[in-house]
Amino acid sequence: YWWTPPWPIMEIIPVNTKQTVINLEDFTGMTSNGIRISGKASIYYRITDPFLSLSVEDGIIDLGLHELMESALREALSEVDVDTLISRYQDAESAMTTRIRNEADRRAQQWGITIIDVKISNIKPDVEVIERYERVKKEEKEREAQLRKQEDRLQSREELLDKKLLAVDEKEKEVEEKIEKVRIVKAELEGMKEKV
Repeated sequence: YWWTPPWPIMEIIPVNTKQTVINLEDFTGMTSNGIRISGKASIYYRITDPFLSLSVEDGIIDLGLHELMESALREALSEVDVDTLISRYQDAESAMTTRIRNEADRRAQQWGITIIDVKISNIKPDVEVIERYERVKKEEKEREAQLRKQEDRLQSREELLDKKLLAVDEKEKEVEEKIEKVRIVKAELEGMKEKV
């Protein structure tokens, strides 16, 4: 797949139009919440416009794509928080890959290049961050469990208090009924005294 210009010129310059890959080893970036992330990536591209690609100096395309890939990765990472990256890795990776591919393809058009695919791998924070994240999640679960226990205890106490209040209300009604009976009996006794 070597492309040569269709008309005679002074010099024939072969242009490789096959799919080519550039590997980006050990890039680092910061997430939206300030955590440093490292990983690896590969960008697959093909020269689709040899005229434009010939207008760029030798070696500039690879260097430019390398820098383009780094900046696109850093931009994509800066929009993801570490919680999403750890808990929903597949979703975050897919979204970042799509964003990077679109952004890199848009920028690479000026060199006559089409980005075919972007592969991201081993994106992860430092081990200490993962351990701290897991510890925080565990503490949150324990806190939630304690809150649920306290809420259950509070609810059972409220139910017990409601039952006691109902019992007191019933006793009050009984006492009021007895007082009313005593008043009635007292009134009857006074009525009888007046008759006598």
